[in-house]
Amino acid sequence: MYRQFSDSEPFVRLVKDRRGIYRVPDPKVLAGTNYVDVGFELDAKSGRVISLCAIDNLMKGSAGSAVQAMNLCCGFEENRWANV
Repeated sequence: MYRQFSDSEPFVRLVKDRRGIYRVPDPKVLAGTNYVDVGFELDAKSGRVISLCAIDNLMKGSAGSAVQAMNLCCGFEENRWANV
């Protein structure tokens, strides 16, 4: 379900490695970007999904969201500024 949703979202990335440095979302990796990293794990005991998310709140917060919204309002691609 997470993968189906994130495939159509240009700024959502799934953290999927079970070992190593990128096994959970890390805000340091996202510094200065508009990306949202999402990680999840199934708790076998309870059957619940544990989900974690990391953002750079300056970019994904107000500044990045403003540029993203402006692009959508003006009919540009959502990630136009990210490719410049």
